[in-house]
Amino acid sequence: MVHYAWRGFVKERTATLNRIRGLLTEFGHILAAEAEADPVRREAAKPPEALPGQANRLICDQHSQIHHLRKTGSCWN
Repeated sequence: MVHYAWRGFVKERTATLNRIRGLLTEFGHILAAEAEADPVRREAAKPPEALPGQANRLICDQHSQIHHLRKTGSCWN
């Protein structure tokens, strides 16, 4: 049972990283599909002026979600 919960956290984290990657791609920040989570997090952590309009808020929210998932998922790993 715990394994299924942990696997769910991993899937959700991967989906969130892919959403961030997609948002960054829309604004010219291209990352390889196989990129590890760290480059995506570094790119998402750039100063707000690096991305226009609501993209900053969207990526910041997704970044917070990843942090939460990592913290919660590590309890079950």
